[in-house]
Amino acid sequence: MNEKADRQTVLVVDDIPENIDILRGILSPDYKIKVALNGEKALKIARGPVKPDIILLI
Repeated sequence: MNEKADRQTVLVVDDIPENIDILRGILSPDYKIKVALNGEKALKIARGPVKPDIILLI
């Protein structure tokens, strides 16, 4: 993708930080990444003002 402002947002949800780190490393060049370590935090992010384009539950 060309511009950072045009990047879509991915919410990665997992309770193992190492898994999140791996996906963040893979996806961050092309996507804005938000992370949550539990369902409660994931729902708070998903219901926030800037909605993720996709949610990955690992």
